[in-house]
Amino acid sequence: MVNFLVITSAKTGQLLCYHYYIALHRFDYTNKKIRIGYVLNKNYHRQKIMQNSMIKLIVKIFAYSTVERIEASVNTENISSIKLLEKINFVKEGVLRKYSYNPRTKQIEDRIIFSIISADINKII
Repeated sequence: MVNFLVITSAKTGQLLCYHYYIALHRFDYTNKKIRIGYVLNKNYHRQKIMQNSMIKLIVKIFAYSTVERIEASVNTENISSIKLLEKINFVKEGVLRKYSYNPRTKQIEDRIIFSIISADINKII
């Protein structure tokens, strides 16, 4: 399931960004977990757009589903994503070595795995 979202300014209603999405994938119904991924146009970094959106979505996932765990996999050099996940209290669980092919670099890269569990919800609200 992929949700494509449009961001507008709260003050003016002006379209800010259409290159923004949060994707929920790798649903594991047996173990009640999903993986989350996201993209935000670089012109809108450091404005808490993704942080606020992720918090709202995570709260809804835990409130309205049986999901117990949300995972995120991040390139080891993606400092912005690492900081975002840390700010919203995802826990760094380790590095997966030579884990994921990056078509941009044409390399198989290491990834950091982060997670948040339903018991942690009070830490992000």
